[in-house]
Amino acid sequence: MSGRFTTPRETLLPVLAAVKDVIERRNTIPVLSNLMLSVTSDSMRLTGTNLDIEASASVEGQGSEAATTTLPGAMLHDVVRKLPEAADVEITFDEQTATIKAGRSRFSLPVLPASDFPIMSGHEFGHRFALPAKELATALATVAFAISTEETRYYLNGIFWHLDGEGLAMVATDGHRLAKARLATPEGAEGMPAVILPRRVVDLLSKRLPDAKDGTIAIELSETKIAFDIAGLSVIAKLIDGNYPDYMRVVPTGNANLFRFSKPSLKEALDRVSTVLAGSSGQGNGVKLGWNTGPTNQLTLDALNREHLGSANEAIDIDPLDSAQVEIGFNGRYCQDMLNAAPGDMMLAELGDAGSPALFRPEGQAMPLFVLMPMRV
Repeated sequence: MSGRFTTPRETLLPVLAAVKDVIERRNTIPVLSNLMLSVTSDSMRLTGTNLDIEASASVEGQGSEAATTTLPGAMLHDVVRKLPEAADVEITFDEQTATIKAGRSRFSLPVLPASDFPIMSGHEFGHRFALPAKELATALATVAFAISTEETRYYLNGIFWHLDGEGLAMVATDGHRLAKARLATPEGAEGMPAVILPRRVVDLLSKRLPDAKDGTIAIELSETKIAFDIAGLSVIAKLIDGNYPDYMRVVPTGNANLFRFSKPSLKEALDRVSTVLAGSSGQGNGVKLGWNTGPTNQLTLDALNREHLGSANEAIDIDPLDSAQVEIGFNGRYCQDMLNAAPGDMMLAELGDAGSPALFRPEGQAMPLFVLMPMRV
C-alpha cells in the first residue's frame, strides 16, 4: 500500500514530539519503536504505543487516498526537527520504504507493515468528567515525588485516585514518605472506582497539561483504563491492576507537638547542611532536626557524613505552638523533596516522638498533607 502526505514542518513537529513520548527507547518488538501513520486526503493521524499507553494526534495537510504504514518514531522526529523552519514536509511511502523530502533534503527510512502495529482494543468507560488543567497539574506535582520505584511493590508505582468523602484524592507513597492532595469532586465522577495511575501516565499528563487551551481536561475512566484528550492529543492507558494499601493507617492523628516554620528558611538550611552528605547512601542521608522550645525557639539541623567525616549544623527560628522539645531524624533528600512540593511559605509540623511518623502541611490548609517516616541518625 502506498501513500503520500504534505504538511508544514511547524504543524508536524509538535505532534510528532507529543506522540513519540510514549515509545520506549528499547524494544524487543521492532514495530513498537515505530509510529503508525494513517493518511487520508486532508489529514494524517500519528499513533504511538508501548502496549500500556497509546497516544495519537492528527495534522492537517494534503494527502493521497487512505493508506497506512509505520516509521521509526525517534528517527522521524529527529529528521523533521532538523529540517529548516517554514519548510513543507512531504512523506511518501510504499511497502518497503518511506521518503521524507523538504527543500533539498531527502531521507529514506525503513517501514514495517501497519498490520503488525498493536492497537488497544475497544474501550468502555463508565465515568466521564472534566478537571481544571491547572489544578490537576498542581495536584500531580504535589504528590508525584513520593511515587515508589520499587518493582516488587508495583501497586505503589503510581498515584492513587479515589473519592475520600471530601473530594477526589490523589495519594502517592513509597513506604518512607507519603503525599496527599485533593480536588473538588467533578460532576460525573460520583461513584468512580478507585484507580492507580501509573507513573508514566502521570509524567505524560504533567508534561502536556500546560497545552490545555480551554483550561480543562476531559477524562474518561473505567476500572482498567483511563483516557484523556489534551489539545488534540488523545491518550488511552492501562491502569495499575492492584490493591492500594490503607494509607490512612500511617497518617498520624495524635501527634501532640505542633511547630510553625518558614518553608524557605528550612529548605535553604537543609540544602546547606546536606552538602556534607554528598556521596552517602542509606543511613548516611540522615539529618537530625532538633525542634526546641524555651528561650531559643529554634530548629537545629545537624548532618554527619560518617564515610568522609564531614559535618554541618545550622539553626533557624520557629514558633512552637503547643509543643515539647522533639529531636527526630529524617532522610535529608526526602525532606527536601517534600518542601519542594509543598505550596506556600509557612508550614506546620505535627510531631510525636523520635520514632513516630511526622505530619506536615501548609499553614491554614487541610490539604495537601505530607508524612515523613523518621530514621535513626
